[in-house]
Amino acid sequence: MLMRSHVIVIFLLGMCLTAFAQDNVNSPLAQGSSIENMESRSSEAELLVSAGQDYHSKASYDDAQKSYFQALEIYEELKDSTQIATTLTKIGQTYLRLGKNAEAGEVYKRAFQISTLLNDKSGIQISMADMAVVLQRNDEVHAAIKLFQEALVLARELSNLREEAIILGNIGSSYRRMAEYDSSAFYLLQALPLKVRIGNGSSTAHTLNDIAETYLDQGDHHNAVVYAQMALDTATSSGAMSQGSFARYTLSRAYAAQEDYEAAYSYLKDHKQLSDSINSVVKDKAISDLRVKYETGKKEQQITELAAENLIIQHRRRNMFIALLAVIILAVSISFVLLTKRKHNLAMLASTRELHLARSRFFTNISHEFRTPLTLILGPLHALRDTFSGTETDAKLYGLQQNALRLLRLIDRMLDLSRIDDHRLILKVSEVNAIDLIQEILSTIEHAAEQQSIELEFTPSDSTLPLYLDRDRFESIILNILSNALKYSSAGDRISIRTGHIDDGQIYIAIEDTGEGIESDDLPHIFERYHHNDAKSNSSLKGVGVGLSLCKSLVELHGGNIKVESKPGVGTTFTIQFLTGRAHLDERDDIIFSQADTLKSIAANADGKIPKDIPRVMPEVLLDLSQGLSPELSSALTQGMAPEDSEQAIAESLKILVVEDRSDMRAFIKEILQVEYTILEASDGVEGLRLAKEAIPDVIISDVMMPRMEGTELCATLKKDPLTSHVPVILLTAKSSDQDRLAGLETEADVYLTKPFIPKELLLNIRNLLASRKRIHEHYALNGKLVTTDTSINSTDNIFLTHLSELLKAQHADSNFSVEQLADATNMSRSQLHRKLKALTGQTPSSVIRRFRLQRAYDLVGASAGSVSQIAHDVGFSSSSYFIKCFHKEFGMSPGEMKPGGGATL
Repeated sequence: MLMRSHVIVIFLLGMCLTAFAQDNVNSPLAQGSSIENMESRSSEAELLVSAGQDYHSKASYDDAQKSYFQALEIYEELKDSTQIATTLTKIGQTYLRLGKNAEAGEVYKRAFQISTLLNDKSGIQISMADMAVVLQRNDEVHAAIKLFQEALVLARELSNLREEAIILGNIGSSYRRMAEYDSSAFYLLQALPLKVRIGNGSSTAHTLNDIAETYLDQGDHHNAVVYAQMALDTATSSGAMSQGSFARYTLSRAYAAQEDYEAAYSYLKDHKQLSDSINSVVKDKAISDLRVKYETGKKEQQITELAAENLIIQHRRRNMFIALLAVIILAVSISFVLLTKRKHNLAMLASTRELHLARSRFFTNISHEFRTPLTLILGPLHALRDTFSGTETDAKLYGLQQNALRLLRLIDRMLDLSRIDDHRLILKVSEVNAIDLIQEILSTIEHAAEQQSIELEFTPSDSTLPLYLDRDRFESIILNILSNALKYSSAGDRISIRTGHIDDGQIYIAIEDTGEGIESDDLPHIFERYHHNDAKSNSSLKGVGVGLSLCKSLVELHGGNIKVESKPGVGTTFTIQFLTGRAHLDERDDIIFSQADTLKSIAANADGKIPKDIPRVMPEVLLDLSQGLSPELSSALTQGMAPEDSEQAIAESLKILVVEDRSDMRAFIKEILQVEYTILEASDGVEGLRLAKEAIPDVIISDVMMPRMEGTELCATLKKDPLTSHVPVILLTAKSSDQDRLAGLETEADVYLTKPFIPKELLLNIRNLLASRKRIHEHYALNGKLVTTDTSINSTDNIFLTHLSELLKAQHADSNFSVEQLADATNMSRSQLHRKLKALTGQTPSSVIRRFRLQRAYDLVGASAGSVSQIAHDVGFSSSSYFIKCFHKEFGMSPGEMKPGGGATL
């Protein structure tokens, strides 16, 4: 009651203050307020931004910057963070036009920071794309592509097709800068249909020209002509003169390459005429500039008038402040209750969100906790089955193995449901023949059906039934329903599958059994998780887990639906309906189409104008070997390996560092490897990093989830350190999603193994990594050059080898230059440098120095650059006889036996 009276008093006070302010507001000195002042300043800033845009469109970038900076000063005074970020972006654009890339990068970075603080995802995305353009201009193409990819994810999340199209085009042009034409075409062809859909003719023509240039650079003149002609048509229809001129120039080059000189000359002539026309337009710029200056002068006059009005506003503030105070008091009084209620709602929302996050963490942690013990179960089981193959014990071990794998599948089901609830499940869709797929699934349960004397029957309506599906998820749907049918059927029952067509582009798959059936009371709960019927002890549905619930969710994710009909004692029928075609999936962010289907769709949308022989760049395939290795895969993994006898001799001196927080898991891995390798152990990432730098092992095996430092952070740190960047890293994890695998591979991990794994799988991966390193050694032994283009050597190692080569170029003539001096120059100890060079080249540091000197001598002898003794002295040999001996050993001939001009370029 007291609070209510207090509010009434405040309300009456506010009314009185308002009346007082109204009485004074009619006086000449009481016409303004601080709100009007803020609005006036904001209008002034908007005029400045508008003037800056006019200058920018006329290429008067210095004048544009002046206007933008004046507007920025006002927005900072008003503390309008959103407009500050927007204005900074415009300033960055003028810096880019002026060629000031560093300055552009700084303002884009500031805009990004402000957008991040505001949680403005659109601003964050635009700033990331702008910063990537700066990196591209600075020839930091790899970093630019990575940042473009992050911006692309945000653009798709925001459904911003314009930004998505621009970013895809920028990624394509970045790959073209690196002469990676297949990747360039892949991204440009993704950008093309989006730009067509947006309806920006000039931008579409730009992308078509980029694709044509890509094909021309590859020597594919036919496709270059096709796309350049499409660019010309689009530019003509949209009035994009510069793009039309560029398309004619590309056509001229392409026809000239095809030796069609008449067509080449015709297009070159058209290009020249159009260029002259464009230049004529540029000449008219002076007249246009005069008009802009006149209009800008008018705007500056308006700004001056606004400044004069500001002086009057200063005199109005006192009385209007009283009115503003009255409004604030009233607003506080009215919104007090609403604010309290909102806080309560926010607290409830935060609690719900925390509960949701806790559940996600629970599923992630339980996956880790289960998969590690399963590794310790399945690994020894696999080895025991090999030992007892063909015996009664093997049959029992097989049963244990199947139950462990069943537990693994149950874990995967729970994780799938968690991802569905969190909207994180991604469907990897491709066009499949559902008939063939159903037949494959039936073949996996035929043995179980025969043992139970249950008849399986499949009646397809057609020989082919093309559907766009996630193959693995579809198998899970059908197999779950068939497993339930087997569970609730008896000897003599029948399970049949039928397919057919429904109107409106739909098909159905019906799975029918003649088993127990389901009570009518239980049918509404059939798709609920962990439903139990405690009311009826004789209910046919004693309880369900997550299988049917997962089925329903997966069917609906495909855009279909599932229903069930059942009669006790008669049987049950599950009917699944799917839409044909892919139109219902095209616009969804949780769908990834296969590369072939994506290119097919682009060709269809372009009315057949895109050639069918477009180079296809398939994404990297990530293998999940947790279910074991097929003979074919095992053979593929072992190709190129050294023979067993020489491999054992090499392995005896090799060290492997195992970084794992669980002692039992470390013991298991050590037992697998200790026969062939020397094992070092670390219980967490911090200790692992220390040991890696001290011992410089040949391979590092690390768990992902560990205390103090996770495996991904450890891997990233090792790959950036020149001391350890060459060491192959195998990451072991219980996280099985594609996102988790990609996150691991982004840290430059060489292998990403999902738990549980089998021992042979781990051994094969280690051997192949070491075999790959041996091939690099052989390349160096034949070539003798430190700097290489081998893609299996990462960027940090290439930087190290380049630095080493420069050091040797500078010091090779000094006969006193030693291994210790080389180690000091690379900031390593002698032993660290020894292990580093042995790993990268297979040679000791002294051998590397000697070979470098001999290669230089080879060039000098071939160029007849002096006498043998003089050349020996020039390359750091104090003894001519020792030089001749080393030269003969390296090249198979003495310096005197070489012919002039026989030198090789170092």
